[in-house]
Amino acid sequence: MHAPLLAVALGLCPPSLASLPDLSALRAEATIDVQHIRLDLRFDLAGRRVVGTATITAAPLERTDTLILDAGDLLITGISANDVALPYSYSGGAVDGGLRIALPTRHPVGKAITLTVDYSTTYVNESDPNNLGGSFGKGLRFFAPTTTEPRKRTQVWSMPELGSNRYWFPCHDGLGDPRTVEVIARVPEPLTVVSNGELMEERTNSDGTRTFHWKTEEAHDNYQTFIVVGEYTRVDQRSGNTLLHSYGYPDEREATEASIERLPRMMTFFSELTGIPYPGRTFNQVVVQDFAWGRSVGTGMQSENMVDDHGTHADFLYLWDGIEAEGLAQQWCGMRIHLSEPGEAWISRGLARFLSERFSEHANGRDEMLLWNHGFNQNTYFGDWSNGVRRPINTRNYTNTIDVVQDNYAVNRAALVFHLLRDELGDATFDTGLKTFMHDRWGKSASTDDVQRAMASAAGRPLGWFFDQWVRGMGHPVFEVSTAFDAQQGSFRLTLRQTQLPDSTSTEPQTRWYQGHMDIVIDGDPHRVWLEAQQENSFLFPLVRAPQVLVIDHQSQWIKELIIERSTDEWIAQFTTSTDVMARQQALGELARIHGDSTTTRADKQRIIGAFHRVIRDRSTYWRVRYNAMAQLRWMITPPFDGTTIDVLKEAIDHERSWNRSIALTLLGLTGDPAHAGLYIGHLNDTSDRVVNAAAIALGKSKSPLAYDALVKLKNKPSWKNQSLISALYGLSELGDERGVALALEALRDDPPGARWTLATPVWDYRLTAANTLVALNHAKDAWPILERRYAAALKENDVNDIFSNILLMVTLGDERTRALFPELRARYKADANALNAVDASEAQLNQTLGK
Repeated sequence: MHAPLLAVALGLCPPSLASLPDLSALRAEATIDVQHIRLDLRFDLAGRRVVGTATITAAPLERTDTLILDAGDLLITGISANDVALPYSYSGGAVDGGLRIALPTRHPVGKAITLTVDYSTTYVNESDPNNLGGSFGKGLRFFAPTTTEPRKRTQVWSMPELGSNRYWFPCHDGLGDPRTVEVIARVPEPLTVVSNGELMEERTNSDGTRTFHWKTEEAHDNYQTFIVVGEYTRVDQRSGNTLLHSYGYPDEREATEASIERLPRMMTFFSELTGIPYPGRTFNQVVVQDFAWGRSVGTGMQSENMVDDHGTHADFLYLWDGIEAEGLAQQWCGMRIHLSEPGEAWISRGLARFLSERFSEHANGRDEMLLWNHGFNQNTYFGDWSNGVRRPINTRNYTNTIDVVQDNYAVNRAALVFHLLRDELGDATFDTGLKTFMHDRWGKSASTDDVQRAMASAAGRPLGWFFDQWVRGMGHPVFEVSTAFDAQQGSFRLTLRQTQLPDSTSTEPQTRWYQGHMDIVIDGDPHRVWLEAQQENSFLFPLVRAPQVLVIDHQSQWIKELIIERSTDEWIAQFTTSTDVMARQQALGELARIHGDSTTTRADKQRIIGAFHRVIRDRSTYWRVRYNAMAQLRWMITPPFDGTTIDVLKEAIDHERSWNRSIALTLLGLTGDPAHAGLYIGHLNDTSDRVVNAAAIALGKSKSPLAYDALVKLKNKPSWKNQSLISALYGLSELGDERGVALALEALRDDPPGARWTLATPVWDYRLTAANTLVALNHAKDAWPILERRYAAALKENDVNDIFSNILLMVTLGDERTRALFPELRARYKADANALNAVDASEAQLNQTLGK
């Protein structure tokens, strides 16, 4: 999955949690210790079900004559032990402990018993119509080609998440009960099965099927068991003694190779950072369709949208390498260190995110990690906070396990806390503490106390204050900054006053006054200070002149809000001269705010624009700072641009890297000046499709008589997943030439179907781009016959993703005839609240499009 072309700094929204199970009872005490599960599976693809036998070896934790398991809408056909049938009770559904098995006698504590459960699945994990770009759900999701999506691949995958696996095999579906697993699955040729552990055997059967036998040597929690069935080719790599197997699609082998080029390097880095070699002889990862962004939980499952050719992956490596690294990091802190309780999920989820960011820092530099990864986490956390989503990262106060295992606090804020702890302790001490924690808890359950104990041991000092305010407590400080320079005394006083108020609506622990080390940088000179746990802290520095650049909290390590007044000159100095990219980003935002203030003088506005010009031209400034400067400049100036701005943009187009070339072309394109058409046409042949897209849009805006032929020709330029076609359609939308209707209808018809991403956005799906083009060219109604036929086929095939994908296209076109479809959809999905929400959202979007 990719961020929008000109908004790469924006966050990506998580999918809806509406279809996930209520797991409030998962904290209940376990009654058995599951030691091993063997699954013998046969897939009925046409019937969208699995027929299986689960052989479960478990030992009671108390003397009992009843064993209790979890099952989710399974059809149980028999249970036995030692070939003796056992009575059982199961009322269906998915309630915790719903499958109760009677034993012949009371079974002693700790003595293992092996049960055989014959069953088949009845629950199907349907796609989420509210998240057409990918979703999670529970149980098994089945795929096959359809009329709407003839390129959809025959495939099955399970969602490895708490409470999900009970829907495809009987189990103890809680935490703190790791077990080994083996999966023996028979599938039609030429399909492949990928699961946990090592592939022990692969054989072809006489009935046109293939059997795959997977087995783990190390135990893992139940929710981390997964299975994927599909047509794959395997790309092999090696890291030390570990074999790396990446399963991609046969027609995307070269792109798979391009997309995993850093995987061995990641494995080496994590092994060295944690002090523990990768725990296994093989690592497997596999791409699947309709799977949302960033949720592999250590299983190695990844969205198929991560697979790009070399050029596209080079542009997006900051995004997908992070996802791949986070999934790999889960092998250390999720698969081999077990959660003692759902409220401790911050340890596995947050640590995996933190480790992936350490790799980004290692591979891409600290500035990249700070601006992209760290900034993303900060924006996500403060977005949640401002929307009233508030809790500690370690909590026992929850009603649904999914809230504390999957939310942004367990990942984004937790990663911020790990970074802050690293800053407090220093790299060497923190890394020692990390290694101590990993070694102490390897193969065991872990708690917040364990992390605190390991870090305190490495630091040689108590850290209870840190964990109480940042881990067990919720919230953050709000600093009001005041300064005073005394020229006569040659001193500068800095005062940080905490103004945050406790959240009176919460019963969670909250720190009144925050303490800790903080780095202050004054005109380039660093000062490390200690903030006492009190409302106001003042610091006196010897200075011969008032500082021009004052950076509170170097590199923005604290989770905080900052209220500070500085002059325009001081913000300009910080923006143009600071070596701290986070401080420059702060100054960028403040200068944009000042520029937009109606009371700001024309002269000051010109000085601010001049500062932006200098930053954009300064090649010693990190590229993403320059990119952000151009992206912000877009909203600060309006055409016609002055000569200096034109020169700055042309220089960037000539000399910058791809993302910066693209944003410079975008800005220049706002002029609508056909004099630049030759420049735009030249960049239609750029090696980066980001640049090609920006050039096509700019060319369309120019209204040049040369534009139409160049844009129509562009559609034939080879590109990964038809990016050239998407760019051509964007350009034609801006050009407004009705001759572009034919190409838009051809793209919307999608016959024969072409390669594209499945992200439900016109940035990556040319059918949606085509719909927008038809709207722009006032020919939206021409598309109705195409979509009407396709929608009717989707209803007949009963594929929820296809149904709502066609609805999305109809809504995008703004055709009034779409309104008549909503009553039928409400009747079809009257028992499905989540689907009804999608219907309501679609109708609301249509009303907005139609202006009603």
